[in-house]
Parts: sequence; structure tokens; C-alpha cells
Amino acid sequence: PGPSWREELASKALQYDMHR
Repeated sequence: PGPSWREELASKALQYDMHR
């Protein structure tokens, strides 16, 4: 596994909110 999956998820959520 990788501890970078949480950062990627946060980045996606942030982009999603920005695209809204």
C-alpha cells in the first residue's frame, strides 16, 4: 500500500469542489 492515497483523494475532492 501507499500513504499517498489519502493525499490523492484529498486532491481529487478539492478539484471536484473547485469544478463545482
